[in-house]
Amino acid sequence: MSSPGSNVGETLPLPEPTAPFKLTPRIVLLTASLILATVMQSLDGTIANVALPHMQGSMSAAQDQITWVLTSYVVTAAICTPLTGFLVNRYGRRSLALISIISFTVASMLCGAAQTLAQIVMFRILQGAAGSLLMPLSQAVIMDIYPREKHAPALAVWSMGVIMAPILGPTIGGYLTETYSWRWVFYVNLPVGVLSIIGIVMFLSESKRDTSIRFDLFGFVMLGSALGALQMMLDRVVRPSRTRTTSWVCASGSSWSLWSSAPAPYCRRCYRTCWAIRCSRPAG
Repeated sequence: MSSPGSNVGETLPLPEPTAPFKLTPRIVLLTASLILATVMQSLDGTIANVALPHMQGSMSAAQDQITWVLTSYVVTAAICTPLTGFLVNRYGRRSLALISIISFTVASMLCGAAQTLAQIVMFRILQGAAGSLLMPLSQAVIMDIYPREKHAPALAVWSMGVIMAPILGPTIGGYLTETYSWRWVFYVNLPVGVLSIIGIVMFLSESKRDTSIRFDLFGFVMLGSALGALQMMLDRVVRPSRTRTTSWVCASGSSWSLWSSAPAPYCRRCYRTCWAIRCSRPAG
């Protein structure tokens, strides 16, 4: 029988070395497809800004009405982004990515073909809902296909598209509007979306699904109300004007902003209280 201290000098077996990461063409093309989808979504946040005067003249809309083309997109994207995690677990990342990119591309085509202000606002809402899933979904996929030690450089390359797209958006939008038409600020997404769809279909594998996860409808309504009210307050800033109508709006602008932003803290407090009551009660 060996003594308790007889194993002190023995060396422990070394762990087996892991295979080094190899950057294959499949990973490169999949990363490029994800970056294209993210650039397409980020670009639409600013590319339509310079085209608003042309849209206003084409649709005979007032200045405060045509800005809904931007507000509807931003507010919808802010509300629908928290749904990404639940939808990925329920339907899988490959299916969700394809649905999101296809819906965003089709919505872009419909925005370019819109004839009235109501149509383009409705299609922009669809565009914002579909595009809100692209950024968190593409970031999660990049974290999965690269090892931990490669996360920083991979996300740095991915972030270049996220940062540069909103910066170049007004420049590209101004060039397309002056050279062709304001409709091309939406039609420009079609070739980008097709290339991204082809890359996702060919190189992205499906993830595991978990249909047992329940959707927290109450939490989503509370969070969506808070985010929507906050985004509306930040986005719909009314500036003074010499016209009587705009002056009336400016007079009530502070109270309108207060009422639109008021639901945010109350929704959070109500959600915390109801959630605490719900968790304190035993199931069944």
